[in-house]
Amino acid sequence: MYNDDIISQEDHQGWFERVTSMDDRVCFIFEEDGEPRGVGNASQRLEETNTWIWGCYLGDPGVVPGLGTKMGLFAMQQFFEEMKMGIVIGEMIKSNDVSYRFNRKLGFREVKELSVPRGNGEMVDSILFVQTDHDWLAQRTQLLKNAGLA
Repeated sequence: MYNDDIISQEDHQGWFERVTSMDDRVCFIFEEDGEPRGVGNASQRLEETNTWIWGCYLGDPGVVPGLGTKMGLFAMQQFFEEMKMGIVIGEMIKSNDVSYRFNRKLGFREVKELSVPRGNGEMVDSILFVQTDHDWLAQRTQLLKNAGLA
């Protein structure tokens, strides 16, 4: 998110193999019509509060309209309903309007703005989002309905 470098297929595969072997990480490959379309992952930050930080990345955003929302809602269902996570945190570059709308569409609340260093040392403004298991359960039906999934 904070690096503009092109990532090779081999580096992607190596990253996926590393994260799927860690106890404090979960990772999903999202498929549509039998084709891999994106990745969702979360890593545990605070065990005592069951807090995780997550990300969701599409391979080709234009291939299947609405897939990002579908992937995000699937991830939230898995995180909160299956894995019983307590808090999920998301972070995005402030100028990324698409990511902002995506996080809001999934029910996240904006909690803080911060400045973080990119890979090149340049500072970039970002936004921290949060969603709790209680938030998710309270709005789940409406979020799925809004996305045409309920």
